Amino acid sequence: MPELKELEQITVEIKKDIKPEQCICEVRNKFNKEAYLYAVLEYGVALGKYKNELYIGLYDVGKQHSQKLPMEYVREFRVFDEEKELRFVRMKDNFIMRYCLDVDRFSNRKKEIIYYFDEKQKIFGSVKNELALIKHDKEKWSILESKRGSKIVVPFQLKREEELGLMIRYYVQFPDATDEVGLVNVVDERLLKICDWEENVNE
Repeated sequence: MPELKELEQITVEIKKDIKPEQCICEVRNKFNKEAYLYAVLEYGVALGKYKNELYIGLYDVGKQHSQKLPMEYVREFRVFDEEKELRFVRMKDNFIMRYCLDVDRFSNRKKEIIYYFDEKQKIFGSVKNELALIKHDKEKWSILESKRGSKIVVPFQLKREEELGLMIRYYVQFPDATDEVGLVNVVDERLLKICDWEENVNE
């Protein structure tokens, strides 16, 4: 089991019946700087960035580009950085929103201590052609390609054979000794960042 650390976790807000066009306003209210974007669409998974708007990179045969997040095809998306995550899940025509914020244990607010550990999950694929880039604003985004040929655009310019991962934070609790459950319960999780696959989890 990875090393457990301590902090306070606060679920600040849960909202229902958010219309697709209202999502970007909720994101702007919670994020005042750039953040990462993870989106599950009807036709695949995409990564991107929030920079006053929600942008993803897309790869189709013979065509790759960045574009605003197409809300009509979104099943779920998350905007996140190392402090917080804003998650939207589609429910029929609208979305349910959940905002999760980490608060340091040494803050002035008296809260119950939550234990957590961070873990990397591989984004399958690596850069096969470092010259194949997606132009986004003033940035250039790379394409990761797996051995099976699937491709995903990532919001970084990488070198050949570089690999990435998603850093995930898991929150755990220790159940009462009388409960017939495991020694540790994972009670929640959120995305932290897109990181170099070789990066140390504790960095």
